[in-house]
Amino acid sequence: MAQSKSNWPNGVRPRGDSIQIRYQYKGREYNETLDKRPNKTNIAYAAKVRQQRLDDLRLGRTDEEWENPCFGVLAQQYLDTAKVTRSTRDCYRHALNKYWMPKLAKLPIRSITYKDLWRLDSRLKWPSAKTRKNAIVPLRQVFRLAKKNGYAESNPAKELEQEKHQKPPIDPFTTYEKETILAQLDGQALIYFTLAFETGARTSELLALTWDDYDGKRLAINKSMVRREVKLSTKTNMAREVLLTQRAKAILRECPTRFKGGPIFTHSLGGPCLDADDFNRRWRKALSDAGVRYRRGYNCRHTYASLGLTAGAKPGFLCQQLGHTLEMFFSTYAKYIKSEDDELELAKIDCQSPGKVV
Repeated sequence: MAQSKSNWPNGVRPRGDSIQIRYQYKGREYNETLDKRPNKTNIAYAAKVRQQRLDDLRLGRTDEEWENPCFGVLAQQYLDTAKVTRSTRDCYRHALNKYWMPKLAKLPIRSITYKDLWRLDSRLKWPSAKTRKNAIVPLRQVFRLAKKNGYAESNPAKELEQEKHQKPPIDPFTTYEKETILAQLDGQALIYFTLAFETGARTSELLALTWDDYDGKRLAINKSMVRREVKLSTKTNMAREVLLTQRAKAILRECPTRFKGGPIFTHSLGGPCLDADDFNRRWRKALSDAGVRYRRGYNCRHTYASLGLTAGAKPGFLCQQLGHTLEMFFSTYAKYIKSEDDELELAKIDCQSPGKVV
């Protein structure tokens, strides 16, 4: 809860769901709105920002530089104040530094036009349409921040057209491939990939599992390992309970950490596995030794869904197990959803077709 206004630092005050900082230098008043919720942590941060602004002015920053800051300054301000997860902020920072900062960093934000961005965009060698789409997101947010603070009259990045990109089709393993791969594994790698195949859980969700999440019948999926840190939510911010197959329960009974409590997956020194690097190395070797065409370990998730649908499991059940929305589930796995009535449904369509089959 935000503290009372009387206790706020000098020059810092709430403004709706944001925080405004105000200060004067040589008789001139400055105002800036930070896109931060007014709570104790952000109030302290705003006070530091205000002091930094004053220090910049005292060190000789000109009025022109302050009223029309360069793109690089606004990009840093956006990264400092964006209400996103750490992993998302890191992705935004990478995109800004790789694609936009080399040409835009020192340009006054107000001088950058759509034509400038269009030329730069057209000259960049984008690896894919998806990469381009992801890189434009933080670019737009930087100009949005500039417009919100009065440094720009419009957001030229909004005019950059987004190309639609087609998701590649999923490429699950067959039952034979699944069994052949698992036969090449042992130890924690066998337990890890057995659970991946038998639950469809995401990599980040598997790494974050603890024995407190297991009740003998199901796993509570309510956190994830993101950039070597446990995040108390899943990718979709929806906790779920995953019912376990007999095979999954059997492999957990063989896990050497079951009597120790704490994380299910640990490294050689006993600490929690913070990433899947070692598991991925074992995965690549297992596929090579098994003579199975390489696909990412993430495809265990697709395999769980596709084999389940082929076996007749209801889409609603699998959707809940995987933590998907129904829309996402059907768009991803529609080709595997079969019905005994498929031929009857096709016959209904045939009846509506004019003419006769010769």
